[in-house]
Amino acid sequence: MQSRAISLIEIVVAIAILGIISAVGSPMITNFTDSATKGRSQSNAQRLAHTDSVVLIAGHDFVSSEAAIEGVVQRVVTGTTLILSNLDEPVFVGIPTIPAALQSESIAFL
Repeated sequence: MQSRAISLIEIVVAIAILGIISAVGSPMITNFTDSATKGRSQSNAQRLAHTDSVVLIAGHDFVSSEAAIEGVVQRVVTGTTLILSNLDEPVFVGIPTIPAALQSESIAFL
């Protein structure tokens, strides 16, 4: 009775096939992550612009004393407390959840 064992050539062929599959799949995964990063940055840029608009409508201006866009973004993220005449309590307006690394990515879309 002969035993059927896996030969060295079969193992090498299987490893080569796995290598080809991973070589083809790797760029696809990279494209997915790049697309997700771009979408997140665009969303953060929209949030920054919207927050600045809300604060501007309320009578406060983040841009007036800052010429550089990085400074404006930092002031929007840090936020401010607004005292509005029609509300009893002050309202905080800002986006403290955007970390510094993502702020610089978002600036490209502003």
